[in-house]
Amino acid sequence: MHRFGLRSLQFIFDFALLEAAFFVLFWWRFQTGLFENPVIFKPDDALLPSLIVTAFWHLHFSIFGMYRMDPLQSRADVLARCIQASIYGCLLIFILTFEPGNPLPGSRIVLLTYGVGIMLGTVATRLIILTILQEFRVRESAGCAHCSLVRAIP
Repeated sequence: MHRFGLRSLQFIFDFALLEAAFFVLFWWRFQTGLFENPVIFKPDDALLPSLIVTAFWHLHFSIFGMYRMDPLQSRADVLARCIQASIYGCLLIFILTFEPGNPLPGSRIVLLTYGVGIMLGTVATRLIILTILQEFRVRESAGCAHCSLVRAIP
């Protein structure tokens, strides 16, 4: 698969994941009635903020180099990079939305679960793509389409 196609695939998976996580978070925070909300939002009002948050995450992921996928890298490297980027991104959102008068309201649990969801989603999509790419490489090399065999004579 060409690098542009791979990056596009990652971008589309990330976009779907981030939008789904945002709207699940929005539903949980504003529609279930579990939290006291000073402002009432409708789902129609959440489209622009969701696109802004998704753009933040795409920029954040590109800064962390998550759109440069090497098919030969290990799954542990992908796992570590996804966890690191997700934790730093959620920490940044936590700091930007911090209220000194009310430092730990109950809605911070929502932000924590949002971070865990982003982390699990990015890890899962990256590992699935990496596994598929590695499987293609194994199948291509098993047929020996582009290999040469050399034997050393003692």
